[in-house]
Amino acid sequence: MIDFVPAQAWMANTIRLQPTQVLAGHKPTPEALAFAISRGSALACVRHGEIVALGGVMEHWPGRGELWGLLSGSIGADMLLMHRAVLRGLQLVKHERLEAVVFEGHDEGHRWMAMLGFEAEGDMQNYWNGLTFTRYARVRRG
Repeated sequence: MIDFVPAQAWMANTIRLQPTQVLAGHKPTPEALAFAISRGSALACVRHGEIVALGGVMEHWPGRGELWGLLSGSIGADMLLMHRAVLRGLQLVKHERLEAVVFEGHDEGHRWMAMLGFEAEGDMQNYWNGLTFTRYARVRRG
């Protein structure tokens, strides 16, 4: 059983990232998480006191936001519950354009973006820590 609670900055120190996110150079800090929380909305996925995911939408300006997420290597079968929660949350987002970036070597992340209805817009060389990431977007039309 998992619970969804408001994300808090201290949680950055407790999440044990999946190996691919570590490889991509993600190292969440309380300061970075506090910044993301202050710019939008963010939730933590908690299982028996363990933070297994952090994520949210950070607003860049009205109408444009960026979906972000940090996943624990131990999320396992709870990924399905989290995926369903994210799909429900995306229905509530008012931004016309949502973006996300995924490290080129993170195959599961690329599949998840497609499952969430995001489309790849292109690769970005030397985007973070000298690595290539793919930019995704989900644009509300009409």
